[in-house]
Amino acid sequence: DEDDEDDDDDDDDDDELDDDDDELDDEEEEEEFDDEPVNVELDFRNVVAQDRIGVASLLRRYLDYDALDATAMFELFLDQPRVGTVVRTVAEGDEKGDDEDMPLPYNADEGPVALAVPLSIQGKKRRLGDVASRALNPVRRYIRAHAPTVDTRTRFEEAWDKDGTFLVVSERLYNAPAELAAPLAQAIFDEVDWAAEDEKDKAKRAEFQAAKRFLIFGRCYEPDNDGDGGDSDDDDDDEDDDASAKRKRKGKGKAKERAPKKKQRKADASAGAGADDSPMSLAERLAFPRAEDYVLTRHASWAFDFAVPPHPDADTASEARRKGPRERRVVALVLRKHVKAARRELEQLLGPNASVPHPA
Repeated sequence: DEDDEDDDDDDDDDDELDDDDDELDDEEEEEEFDDEPVNVELDFRNVVAQDRIGVASLLRRYLDYDALDATAMFELFLDQPRVGTVVRTVAEGDEKGDDEDMPLPYNADEGPVALAVPLSIQGKKRRLGDVASRALNPVRRYIRAHAPTVDTRTRFEEAWDKDGTFLVVSERLYNAPAELAAPLAQAIFDEVDWAAEDEKDKAKRAEFQAAKRFLIFGRCYEPDNDGDGGDSDDDDDDEDDDASAKRKRKGKGKAKERAPKKKQRKADASAGAGADDSPMSLAERLAFPRAEDYVLTRHASWAFDFAVPPHPDADTASEARRKGPRERRVVALVLRKHVKAARRELEQLLGPNASVPHPA
């Protein structure tokens, strides 16, 4: 009898082990399921008042650790409601209505993941006065303060102060899909062309018709993690407007991103990284998290980069222990006549861009 009881106990133990194995198998299946990619639908829309909080969050580090008046900047976005694109994920259960000009129901948990807005610097300052100054002056001061040489600072200030210069305000989450690059970049220039023909407000339409150059303020990394910044120049400074006016389009589609080939080189510390770079060689030397910044820098009239300053509260020891490539910023001026070639290269790099016509 005792032997029978022992056998029964052994059987019970075996059953418990089997149950434990089944639970482990279930957990492993759940873990494998969690690793599967998640398909997310993205909604490309005009900037609307409901985006205020989400856009302010995206712009939080636009000037790295310097302050930006995000409220004033958002007012500039709303001043041109048909020019500028915000991208957000579509919440489950959202359904598009018949009116394409109305955004999907806003969900605070599904805020913007990206935005791209071209702003006429002098045009905004003339029409909006103090609001434009509060939004744009901090950007000018920040870039001017970090320009690596007197020459780059002068070149930047001259471009900023000229009529026809547009600041491209572009930000997105670090984990935003790479497929955003093509439609966002194409939308910037499509929308300017659209507004130059079809913007109803005469003063605003004149601003877009006068567009001659685009100031890119992007992010990059120095692969060799040395140097303080650099500048480049292109002797061809002709500013003829070769761009044809097109109807505004909102981009939406898939693109396969190919990582641009990066060329590493040691920089002369006394001269600063890339002090003698052309825009194209600067683009090849740096690593760009956003493909459109890489392509636009390659086609720039001039470009320079500088290291992102450390957080004001960071101590020297912690900065010295910091590993990995240091984040940098790139400033590039793209003439309107070079936009067509840049867009063609962007399409070759990322693939054709399916776009959705903007409503009339």
